[in-house]
Amino acid sequence: QILDPLLKYVDNLLMQNLQLHDKPFLAEACPVCKCTSDFTHDHSTFLPLSPCGHWIHYNCFVWHCTRLDPSRSQCPVCSTGLYHWDGINALTLATRTSIEMEMGALCFPYYDQYLNLPIYNDRNEYEADCTVIEAEIQRAYATWVFQIIDPRDGSPNLIAVLHAALRFIRETGRPKSKWLSWDTCLGYLLFTTLVCIKLKRVMKETHFLVVDSHGWADLDQEMRALQARILAEIAG
Repeated sequence: QILDPLLKYVDNLLMQNLQLHDKPFLAEACPVCKCTSDFTHDHSTFLPLSPCGHWIHYNCFVWHCTRLDPSRSQCPVCSTGLYHWDGINALTLATRTSIEMEMGALCFPYYDQYLNLPIYNDRNEYEADCTVIEAEIQRAYATWVFQIIDPRDGSPNLIAVLHAALRFIRETGRPKSKWLSWDTCLGYLLFTTLVCIKLKRVMKETHFLVVDSHGWADLDQEMRALQARILAEIAG
């Protein structure tokens, strides 16, 4: 059975049965925090998992999804498979719920030749990926800044910079980290959006003259198109 990616499972299935939320048939206890349905320390929604129907607090579900335990994609009560796990789906859900990803030590620590740094846990590897992504964005900008110019105002084509950055990132073998891993179309779109967000931040911090240019407006439009594709992928 092919399971939906995590964000699609949450937004298109778990959170759609609003009429059932906080209304368990019996006084059930959450399998994660062990609190009953009428008590929770963070006022989190109490909802039934699909397809098995076991009840859990929403924040406890997200916490369960962000653990190192291989069973994180299964119901914590009956072990029914719920969704397909990949790192960037889990990181996105954790970020918007303000829950930390659980950090584990790498089974095989290594020395990152690109950054000249030892990598020994999940956070190290994630931070190394982010550093490389931002460096490749700078390289892409330096490569394309004078090659494709918008005739309306002479600004650089930031969409071309985005695609070049994605290509450069891929050529470095990134992402390596578990937290940015993806193997679904939704995961790819989330990663591309992440790079686009970082591109905009780099431009604001180091190339602020491009902000509010036609190239910047086109990048905003590209960002909206990515968000629309993510929503379509979740709803589809």
